[in-house]
Amino acid sequence: MGLHEPNCNTLVKKNIMSKENIKKKSSGLEQFQRLAEKEERSHFEDLDVAPKCNHPEHEPPTHLHIPFGKKYVHICPGCKRRIELIPPQISF
Repeated sequence: MGLHEPNCNTLVKKNIMSKENIKKKSSGLEQFQRLAEKEERSHFEDLDVAPKCNHPEHEPPTHLHIPFGKKYVHICPGCKRRIELIPPQISF
């Protein structure tokens, strides 16, 4: 046994050294992956789906004459959504 102990220790040390090298390599890979995750890339996202309001007066009325310098504020009676209509402010 006395002859095999130094050999066993050197083998164990080599295994430990190789495991540490693998850990160092994987930690470098992990660092690269972390950097890659921080970059903004093209991707798909889910749309924000708001509940559908079926109230007949949900949309503002059409064909309104809004005077110059004024705006029309429409509030849906069903869902209380606020819509501001501002006409083009063109002066000649």
